[in-house]
Amino acid sequence: MAFFNKRMILLFTNLFLLVGIGTTIANYSTSITTTSAGSSNIVISEIYGGGGSNNAYYNRDFVVLYNLSNSPVDLSTWSIQAASATGTSWNKVNLSGTIQASSYYLVRLNNTGGSSNPGIDLPTPDVNGTGISLSANNAKVALLNTTTTAGSFSKPNSNLIDFVGFGTANDREGSSSSDNAPAPSISTSIRRKIVTVDTDNNAADFEVSNPPTPLNSSSFSSSTVSFANYFIYTTNNKAGLCTTVGLEWSTLESTYNSLSSANKNLFVSNSANTTIAFAVTRYQYLRAIEPSLNNFASL
Repeated sequence: MAFFNKRMILLFTNLFLLVGIGTTIANYSTSITTTSAGSSNIVISEIYGGGGSNNAYYNRDFVVLYNLSNSPVDLSTWSIQAASATGTSWNKVNLSGTIQASSYYLVRLNNTGGSSNPGIDLPTPDVNGTGISLSANNAKVALLNTTTTAGSFSKPNSNLIDFVGFGTANDREGSSSSDNAPAPSISTSIRRKIVTVDTDNNAADFEVSNPPTPLNSSSFSSSTVSFANYFIYTTNNKAGLCTTVGLEWSTLESTYNSLSSANKNLFVSNSANTTIAFAVTRYQYLRAIEPSLNNFASL
């Protein structure tokens, strides 16, 4: 009987530990979830509306999507729709194909046309649309899981996956105009501060990106890169941070964020101390140091 009681005590002890561990894992999973309640796994990560304007950075407007999930998502019945800052008439571009897990998706839009200096070409888009021309400074952009044009509302009232109102837009994710995403320009975009975070507040989630960073489904996505014989500096005269082995972007980003606004640059140099590119975003940093993506024309 004593042996039986010991077996029972051991069984209940293990059961208690397993329940405790399961609860801890469940709580941990909840604590690291980055999207807010009701958010989709697909988010708008960047918007650029200056395409084709005189002295624009790029010659086409664009929207970038990002898949927060670990599974591919079929976008063949989805669309990007846009309206003016105070408009209720929506133009759309239908999406196609699939956005892979933890991957970007580049939607090329229209341009203003007629400029003598319209900007450089975008990287290869995942879908090429001409049905939307965005304002460079103020507009509303919606991601919908339907190809039906939204009704005459300041914000679509059904099938809405993600929404961004920027500049002087009369609607947004948030409760008032102070929650609008900031206004970009012909040479800047707005992008998520952290691509995996969606708080459903445009002001909290977005920042101006200078320059724009149009990511497509082929964009490099690893968070750590080994780059022996490369150096990262905070100024172009080789002062400041310098390292040579596998520095994570998160480390660089904290250094970048600590720089003064007048000098927010990271410069990538080779072992000969020749500056080969500058990096102001994780994307550009990876592009600069990854030989297979060594195309600095669009940085």
